[in-house]
Amino acid sequence: MAEIDSNPVPFAEGVVQSCHGWCRAYEGKADALIAAGVLTPELLPGAPGQYKTTARGELNGRKVRVRRALRGRLAVLHEYTEEESEALSAGWQRERDEQVAAMRIAAMPRTPDAYRRHALAQAAVLMRSAGALTAPRGGFAFDANTAEAIGDLLAEVFEVIEKAPVSYSQAARLVEEASVRAEALGDC
Repeated sequence: MAEIDSNPVPFAEGVVQSCHGWCRAYEGKADALIAAGVLTPELLPGAPGQYKTTARGELNGRKVRVRRALRGRLAVLHEYTEEESEALSAGWQRERDEQVAAMRIAAMPRTPDAYRRHALAQAAVLMRSAGALTAPRGGFAFDANTAEAIGDLLAEVFEVIEKAPVSYSQAARLVEEASVRAEALGDC
């Protein structure tokens, strides 16, 4: 099946084709369109039962719309069948999922410093939630010493992250990238 591409490409002698989100479009002179099999004489604008400048009908089980274009040419639109629409939709979803996976992989740290910055950002989120962690709830609360100790421990997490050595494993990265792809593409 043709991919979505609104740029016309040659289809047959004197006929160009372009693919859109809901149809395949063909353009050319009436005789070339008929010879290419994308139009029948009954679907020509002005034919019995059709309007002067437009026509509608069915051809090979699909809805067809025809309109006059410039310089004696006709534009013929073949709507996608339900199966084609579903296949296109699945293809678009797969492309979006692949883009999501690529963005998640691109966001992974590539240097020890980038990894450390990521860990510090995660620790900052934890630090911001420390207030909620020690806040009274349902009539219960930690005493002031415990709340202060929790804050001190979280501050120590920052110090450890800032000073800790960072190691790297190419194998672990490849496993993580494969996991991200599998999750994004629904292959897990």
